[in-house]
Amino acid sequence: MNNLAINLIEDGLDHRFDHFGRVGTAHRFLRAPLLVGNAHPTFTPSDLASDRNDDQGLEDFNTGHAGYISSLQDKIEKLRNNLYSYSKYYPAPLDSILVNHYQERLRCADKQPMIGEYGAFIIGDLLSIEPRITEYLAFPWLLLYEYSLLLDDLLDKSRSHWSHELLLSQMLLESSLNEYRKLLGDNQQVWSAYESYRRESIDGMLYEIEWSTRIKKHSGSEVIIQQGRKAAMVKFCAASMVCLDNNRTLTPKEEKGIDHLCAGIQLLDDSTDALEDHMAGRMNILLEETYEWFKKNIFNSISNIHPKDIGGNQLMVGLVYSGGISRSWKTATEQLDKAIELLADKGSQVANYLNAISIRCRKSSIIIDEALEANPELQEVFFRALAKGDRFTMTEINSEKLSEVWRKIAGLINDGPKARN
Repeated sequence: MNNLAINLIEDGLDHRFDHFGRVGTAHRFLRAPLLVGNAHPTFTPSDLASDRNDDQGLEDFNTGHAGYISSLQDKIEKLRNNLYSYSKYYPAPLDSILVNHYQERLRCADKQPMIGEYGAFIIGDLLSIEPRITEYLAFPWLLLYEYSLLLDDLLDKSRSHWSHELLLSQMLLESSLNEYRKLLGDNQQVWSAYESYRRESIDGMLYEIEWSTRIKKHSGSEVIIQQGRKAAMVKFCAASMVCLDNNRTLTPKEEKGIDHLCAGIQLLDDSTDALEDHMAGRMNILLEETYEWFKKNIFNSISNIHPKDIGGNQLMVGLVYSGGISRSWKTATEQLDKAIELLADKGSQVANYLNAISIRCRKSSIIIDEALEANPELQEVFFRALAKGDRFTMTEINSEKLSEVWRKIAGLINDGPKARN
């Protein structure tokens, strides 16, 4: 994932929104500085350095170049290679489809960690599982994770293009369960838990389909939890760990903590994928809030928003002025804080990692809110610009003060928390 930025070319012929999410090869938005008028400044929020003193343990969440995530890199690379080697047991062309699909996911993540890939290690640390057991279960989990990625993509594709992927998904699920069974045997407790979590995951996906396609209307808080429960199979990963570690099942407290963890990561994933989801016509909570803001303030006559109605430049402004990006980060903070409270023992590396992300989310949202409140005239400028349609330019900002405010907001979002689940 590249940094979030807007490249507004003055003649309006080019507009790149370097993006919250991948948009596929044909829609890759190139890394570009924020343009204001004819200038090409790249904002580095050095004036926010003092705000980072409290969270110096925060590694770069967008690249994973330091700290906890990078400490696992060798293990993750080994797991990936095992996955690629495992594909040779699948018939052609499913073997190459598996490798290509996973590598494409990695490419689209653009050097950001795919959090699910690290799932076994994250859960193992939070639940103080014996490291040897975590490593035993990391590969079965990776097979199940790739199955979930493939299934997620299948739900977004036209049926005419998914025949091979559908077959591959079934083989991946079977392979994962076979690998788990080698380690867990016929333990009735853990397999009963699997059935429960599997149903919960399916219910979460059905809920998202119904909500995102407007079949049903639900409250925001309900959507947040249900979207997190799409990843309910993480609880099976955790259940298998505690089963092997001390022959028990997950407690209700642990299950609830994992729900909050998945919900928090999903919220960050939604903000990361906002542009991709927008272009593909998929709904998430952040986009819903942004669309409602557009309907109320810009497009009063439009009942349904389509990608053609709002371009990348407009979307960026809407994400900020709807309050969507700020509220999304605040809610992610609440979810991550609850997960830490319910799951983590003292000294957990993952808890420290998540806490640092939570601090960054909270501080970033507060700074954006305060900047907007202190500069109401900037909203007036953008309202006039938005009325011109998708290819508006930044030349309307004829105040150096307002230009600097927008640079700082954009820079803060560039540097803000993002995630791939």
